[in-house]
Order: sequence, then C-alpha cells, then structure tokens
Amino acid sequence: MPNPERLPKPSTLRLKSALSAAKDNESDRSSSDQGQINLSSANISASTLIHLQRTFGNHAVQRMLTPSKSQERAMSPVPSLSNDIEHSTSQDNKTIQRIIKPLEGASSGWFKKGRRDKINEMVNAYNDLEISMGGSKRSAENYESLLPEIQKIWQAAKAWQLDVMKSSPEKGAEISVWITNQVEREEDAKKASIGELKDAALLKSASDGASYNALYTTPQFTEKAQGAGINWLQTPALKPIYRYFMIQVQFDGPTLYAYDDVINYKQNPNREEAIRIYNKYDMGTTSQLNISGEGAGGVDGMRAIRSQFAALEGNPVAPVPPDFGFIEASLVKVINELFISFKTTKPYQKVTTPPPG
Repeated sequence: MPNPERLPKPSTLRLKSALSAAKDNESDRSSSDQGQINLSSANISASTLIHLQRTFGNHAVQRMLTPSKSQERAMSPVPSLSNDIEHSTSQDNKTIQRIIKPLEGASSGWFKKGRRDKINEMVNAYNDLEISMGGSKRSAENYESLLPEIQKIWQAAKAWQLDVMKSSPEKGAEISVWITNQVEREEDAKKASIGELKDAALLKSASDGASYNALYTTPQFTEKAQGAGINWLQTPALKPIYRYFMIQVQFDGPTLYAYDDVINYKQNPNREEAIRIYNKYDMGTTSQLNISGEGAGGVDGMRAIRSQFAALEGNPVAPVPPDFGFIEASLVKVINELFISFKTTKPYQKVTTPPPG
C-alpha cells in the first residue's frame, strides 16, 4: 500500500475548512508556514484536540502541532545530522532519505586505492544520486534507475568478500554483514518505495479523473449519517478516490490500513493474524488509532474487546475472536467522520455535481 507520508499533502484551504468545522466556531489559532498548518497545544481545548485526532489521525495532528520552520530555526539554530540519513527539502514537502553507510576502516594500499576505497567511492556516488532524486523528483521511474547502481555496489562487495573469506574469515564476515545491513536493505527499501509510488500514482489518477455520475448522488453516497464514507470505500468506482483522500489527510493512513486488515481478518480468523494486527496498530491504546469506543460500544465495550485480543498472546487456549468487534465499528465511525471534510474536495464535487448546461 502507498506510504501516505510520501503523498502530496492536502491543500491548506481544505485542512483549514476541516479544522474550522472541528473547532465548532472556536477562533482559528492556527498559523501557516509555506502551506503547513501549525497549531498550538496551549491554545486548543482538549475536546477539540480529541476531535481532530479522531478525524485526521494522531500522526497528522502531531504534524500540525509541530513548530513552523521559522520557529524551528529560532529554537534549533544548528541542526544535527546522523550518519544514516540525509534531508532533502522541496517547496511543498520534506523527504527523509536513508543513505548507504560506507564501509568502515581504511584500505591497506599505500600508493593505490584498495577495494574498500573503491567500493566507498561507489557508495558516495550512489548517495549523491539518491539525494538528488528527493522532493519533487521522487518518482517510481527515478527510483528504478537507482537499482542498477545498488547492484553494482553489491557485486563489487560480494566479489571482495569471496576473495578474502579463505585468508581472513573475520574480514569476510564483516563485509557480509555490511552487504546485508546496508546494500541489501537499501535495495529492499527502494523496491518497496517503487511499489508504493506506483500505487499512489494509480490512486491519484483515479482522484484526478473523477467525473459526475448520478448513481452516486443519493444519500448513501452523500451523507455521513448514511455511512457515505464506508460506502465510497466499498464501491469499486469510488474506492480509489476516497482512499487517496484518506491517505492525504492522515499522511500514513493508520485508520485506512487498520480497516483493511480487520476486514481481511474476518475471511480467516486465526491467532497469529489477530495478534499481528492488534500489535501492529497498538490497539490496546489510542496511540495510533485514537479510538476509545465513543459511539461504538462505549468505553466498557472497547475494554472488553481489547481484553479478548490481549489474552491471545499469553493464553494459548484463549478463544480466537471471529472479528474485531467494537474496534472495527470505531474504525468505521472514523471513516464516516472523515467524509465531512471529503465533501469539500474537488473530487467529491466532480462526482456529485452535474456539469453545467
């Protein structure tokens, strides 16, 4: 699935509209910095904060609560960089990119570069190329062009490892660990990113190509109270449009992906999958999904279903629930709540508004 943090952010206007509705006519205390909405936790009520978290997701609200760029510069005049990441910024977004860490140590040759130095030269050239493809240049096509460069590094390091294994097993093992932890990990990460970017492009294409259809102007597709959000997700022609919207407003799409997982779980309920999903989204707390049972089973109902899943890990004879019960119901509620903001978007208006004339 697409990684929402890498998709284009929703427009400032759309977020402000949603925030205005969520605050119930409270004064707008947000500030923008190059399209980024910033809120102050000191100037926003607890009830408003909870509503925003349920609507946009915890990670999205955390982003809004972070200082603006000018505030960051004032608080941190000297930025720190780690050895494993490079920061590439564009006008509209910031991409944190992982680089391949060069081999440690130095070559033994006095008058010519050894194989370690030559491999590290390849690594540095790759890192420069990878960083140049950040921001607006980040695409599946550009990332695919990086794969042959990663393979060249892998082949050179593998050949060196095989050559030194007999004379220096420890050195060979060191090279092998580096290949696994740095080169192969980078290749896997890039392949995953390519898949995500291609999926994201398909969703965006569907959203951009939205057009009027009278079939989707009935209350079941236009009213939150009629479950319009879920109905869009369950309708093939509308599903990619609403998925793209949810990923945009939630950045990493926790609610959407959790909903996907709990729906798929019902096809084959089993202990291992139940534990995996429950732990993946930290469903025992509200850290990722911000669901507490309001409007879907209540606090007691949510506590009961959480206890059932929590018991699976420590009790091998605990019964496996057939579904996620009130957890699923809470996710459905959030998805339908998001529809309030979705109704202000152009894709929704294009689908539900007849063309002029």
